[in-house]
Amino acid sequence: MKFLISLIVVSTMIAACMAQSTCRTITFSGAGAFGAYQAGVVSGIVSKRAPADVQWLSATGISAGSINAAALAMFNVGDEVAAANFMTEKWLSISPEQVFVNWKGGVVDGLFLHRGIYDDGPLFVFMTNALNTTQFLASNRNMMIGATNLDTGMFDQFYKTDPEIVKAVIASCSIPGVFPPTEKGGYSYCDGGATYMTPVTDSARLCYETGATNVIVDMVTITGADKFRNMSKGDTIELLLRAGEIIVENIGNKDIETLFQAFPNTILNVYRPSQTLPGNALSFTYSAPLIKIGVTDGQNENPAFVLTKHNYKEMLEKMRQ
Repeated sequence: MKFLISLIVVSTMIAACMAQSTCRTITFSGAGAFGAYQAGVVSGIVSKRAPADVQWLSATGISAGSINAAALAMFNVGDEVAAANFMTEKWLSISPEQVFVNWKGGVVDGLFLHRGIYDDGPLFVFMTNALNTTQFLASNRNMMIGATNLDTGMFDQFYKTDPEIVKAVIASCSIPGVFPPTEKGGYSYCDGGATYMTPVTDSARLCYETGATNVIVDMVTITGADKFRNMSKGDTIELLLRAGEIIVENIGNKDIETLFQAFPNTILNVYRPSQTLPGNALSFTYSAPLIKIGVTDGQNENPAFVLTKHNYKEMLEKMRQ
């Protein structure tokens, strides 16, 4: 009997240690207005999985993905339902005019006087009101976002303790040519996606830095739904956005390769659209249908792709098809 009791105690201790050695994290790719889809995916995942399986210890993101990472990081680990509700609520409340407006002289002013086609000043106001820095500091969920430093050419990382975290989010969202660079800390920044589309490797790193031995990363991206698109009649903005989509796809796949080179034992769940998403990266008028599609994809018991060190090369080939 004593032996049996001892065996049970030891087994319980081992199980507890194994549970403690697992770290879950989530990362968001660049997305523009499709960030609403990402918020829907989070809502879908949270509604479907067991609570323990959505306790992401950290959130990372690039461009609009940085907005979702920041929103999630305002809530403690264990408060994922509240975080998901907050994210979808904010995306449903946003309109194009709250993101960007035309300059007084229109596109010409943007090209020659303001270093960006549109004025994204309204986005700074919206994000200042939406992101609560006090909640950032009180939350026990880690966060990392990034932007491309136009002066040094490097990818600079920002964490939630940054005193100008809202400006860091805007910097990560500053699409080159479309919006002006964001000035922060004496440097000019543009969209983080210019160098690093999905910070999936940093997500894994943050987990391993906790001492975890089992790392599971949920990656939410907006690529893959439609590989072919006839652009023969596309205008300048549409062509720029299409080029951006292609860049997102290619850099995002390279980011995955880098993940498994750096942290081969990571498990990566990739969530991406199961159908063509309405609108474009600058539309900001389709949040409701985007969230609906995201919820459905997030509730799928099997993510679009599950990658491990054994199959990631094969899965990447399938993702490119």
